[in-house]
Amino acid sequence: MLHPTLESLFFLKLARTDVVESVEISDIEEKTELINYIQNEASDYEIMHLLTLGEMPENKFDNDNEQMVWEIFKRVLVQEFHTFDEEIQESINDIIFEMGPVSGMGYSSAAPILELAKENGTLSNEFLNEKFGVTWTRDSAAHKKIQKLKGERNRKEYEPLIRTTKQAADYKAVRDRQKERGLEAKAKAKSISGTDIAKGAVAVAGVYGLYKAYKMWKAKKAAAKTPAAKQVAATKLAKISKDIKAKKNKK
Repeated sequence: MLHPTLESLFFLKLARTDVVESVEISDIEEKTELINYIQNEASDYEIMHLLTLGEMPENKFDNDNEQMVWEIFKRVLVQEFHTFDEEIQESINDIIFEMGPVSGMGYSSAAPILELAKENGTLSNEFLNEKFGVTWTRDSAAHKKIQKLKGERNRKEYEPLIRTTKQAADYKAVRDRQKERGLEAKAKAKSISGTDIAKGAVAVAGVYGLYKAYKMWKAKKAAAKTPAAKQVAATKLAKISKDIKAKKNKK
């Protein structure tokens, strides 16, 4: 797997393309304007919200809810893990354990922002490894350190609020609303398994896995030293290409 940020951007680009293709075959009017918005302006939070929950969020940006939507999405993948072909299960595990939102790092899969990042070099492995050279698993020391720092930052931000009774009540209301959102997310995660929305999310993850498998077999074909090995790789590539088309056409 490449750097988690690059892989997350690649997945988000596939998700954005899936949403565009869904609009193209829908009965929605003014498709051109909507497609232009999805490709060039929509936030990754909006894309993941559409993909996972089937509706646009109230706000274009919401870091807490964006993380929550990713958690719901990953829970769906865990629930549906047995439905993925064995060959792509490792890639699905990469999504579940290594990938996530990139907006907090200043990145986006929206076409103009992504192209700018490519041009100015901030997507190079050297830059990413220097700035974000971590493995984003929940058990990793880096992840725990970041969570600790976030907790310390939040305490510094909120401690001044609890100097009066009214401020304490306001602070408690904020925390209660965050807890309520968490419960809502858990309820949604349980209810969407097996639905058309969940199937759409699983389909995009499947396409991601197939693209990764295609890349692997393409490399194997290039490195093959015998005609037989080259033919095996070519056969695999043909099958994967067919599977990708089938998944993308199955809306």
